Amino acid sequence: MRIRKTISAFAICAFLYIPGKLSAGQMIISFTGDIMMHNAVKACAAAHDEKDREGNSLNNGGFDYLFESIAPRLRKSDIIVGNLEFPVAAPFTSREIVFNCPPEVLPALKKAGFTMMCLSNNHILDQGVNGAKETLDRVLQEGFDAIGAGINRESAGVIKKSGNLTVGFLACTGIINYPIPSRARSLHINWFYDEDQMKEDIVKMKKIADYVILSVHTGDEYITTPRPEDAALMKRYCDAGADCIIGHHPHMLQPSEPYTAADGRQCRIFYSLGNFLSSYSIDAKKSGTEFLITSDESVVVNLRIRKNPVTKKTSAEFSLLPILIVKDYNESSGIHDIHTVALCDHIKRARKKAPAGREMPGRENGLTVALEKRNIIRSVILGNGRVINISFDD
Repeated sequence: MRIRKTISAFAICAFLYIPGKLSAGQMIISFTGDIMMHNAVKACAAAHDEKDREGNSLNNGGFDYLFESIAPRLRKSDIIVGNLEFPVAAPFTSREIVFNCPPEVLPALKKAGFTMMCLSNNHILDQGVNGAKETLDRVLQEGFDAIGAGINRESAGVIKKSGNLTVGFLACTGIINYPIPSRARSLHINWFYDEDQMKEDIVKMKKIADYVILSVHTGDEYITTPRPEDAALMKRYCDAGADCIIGHHPHMLQPSEPYTAADGRQCRIFYSLGNFLSSYSIDAKKSGTEFLITSDESVVVNLRIRKNPVTKKTSAEFSLLPILIVKDYNESSGIHDIHTVALCDHIKRARKKAPAGREMPGRENGLTVALEKRNIIRSVILGNGRVINISFDD
């Protein structure tokens, strides 16, 4: 990988060249949902901490374990974007819904394949302005790109390049637990509902990038449909130049929708990717649907972008990897064993456990439940119809 300095108007913009995985003019990007470090998740990591004879951790304080099952699939992509919904700030203490996490989580996420973190979310200020600044510093020092928050407005966007293909990343939040400080030095957080500013940033990014991705943190928790006013604003951002919008915050999977922008571009909106890692298991609230989905089921969105070297036209293809947050209770330790798995891998293991000659022997061995979850995920995000340019990796 060769890094060259940016020529864009954005202050922190790295150009990424990927000679090994893709030919020039192509890029594979993966997006995950909310990464939540509840106390039970941190307790699971601590329970799996492996130490050498000197007492040094061999697996980043056990945080590696949380991502080991899903990591091989994530690492197939060139860029992996996660929503870091917690600060990482000394002294690393927290309360149940006022988040914080030890710094070992960052190298564990890096090892799992993540390369970029959204920091614009409602928990970024849980440890105050200084905690948010420290989190930003630690994320950048670990080698991640950060979007949605930065030392100033210009630094909250990132540009990546592969060959003749240039992709821009922006992020913003419409939910915040504490007022965004208007005069905080060296800290800026993009606000979803500041339409003039967000449109200005999108237009500026579109002048540089062939394809613009906007991550949005907003909506109602545990609801399977977006707010109409939020959906309308996202579409206006597509009209301004965004090509793909990735939603976070509801902690529940929501639909994907194609949208034809004012200039004729074919855009794609994913209103919420749900949770990627969390200790909470909550059923979806009533929202006009009968889906039996919970906060434990979600997808990883994989996006392949190509730029034709002759026509200079850019194309985008999406595939979805259904995932499941496994929470097995260990009676001896009293700790839940929490980790994220690809649902297709979970189904394969369930089939191996099924009695010979009975592919679907009943709910008692988990196979039927897993197959039901796969169908529910499909129904929530795609509906019953066929969707062009979206496939399932299952």
